[in-house]
Amino acid sequence: MLRAINIYGESGPVEVEAMNKALPDVKKRMDAGVIAAFKQRYLRYHLRNAIDCDERRDGFNIYKVDQLTVMRWLVAAWNEISSTTIANCFSPTWLFSTESVISSAVEVKRSKDGATEVEEEESELEQELIAQLKKLRVRDTMKISEFLDPIEEDETAQPELTDNEILKEVLEADEEEENSEDAVPVAEKFTRTEKINLLRDACSLLDVSQESHQAAYKVLRSLQLDLRNTPTTLDMWFK
Repeated sequence: MLRAINIYGESGPVEVEAMNKALPDVKKRMDAGVIAAFKQRYLRYHLRNAIDCDERRDGFNIYKVDQLTVMRWLVAAWNEISSTTIANCFSPTWLFSTESVISSAVEVKRSKDGATEVEEEESELEQELIAQLKKLRVRDTMKISEFLDPIEEDETAQPELTDNEILKEVLEADEEEENSEDAVPVAEKFTRTEKINLLRDACSLLDVSQESHQAAYKVLRSLQLDLRNTPTTLDMWFK
């Protein structure tokens, strides 16, 4: 019987199982799925920063980023990848001993159109990236799926956590403050552009690699996105 020592110095038996010949190729595709999920989240941070630089006319190259910021984005992007994502990517490899292990880690809820919750989150994130590219007026943009991973690996599930409840509380708090009789009247209201700039500056003060800053960062970005998409002229209502 084979025995091994784990990272805690404990000795125990090792169970060896024969691998299917096709398993290495399947595992490569699953590895690519996790990498694609990571790249997609990193790309979102990069595009958000590019939009900020474009709005404040900050230099010629709006895609230039310092190394420390990149490192923080990498940490934040990896932290957003949950065990559900990884288990969902590796479930076709049959490396799990029982189906209960897979089902406990992977979301299998389906919507009316048959899509899983993971697939819906993936679609929403892709639509956000497309909207960001349109905002930057990028010419001849390639498909997000082709950019992230090869065409044969485009079925990867890439979930994304949302903070809708936190955003709702913030909006309700703002509404209560506006309707309060004791509230001090504002002499001058901020314009839409000023609000976007204030939210952008607030985001720049947060360290996205720190877990305690993530919730606030997501809420501020959601508010900023809502302001950008709010129609301010008559022709915008028909776009």
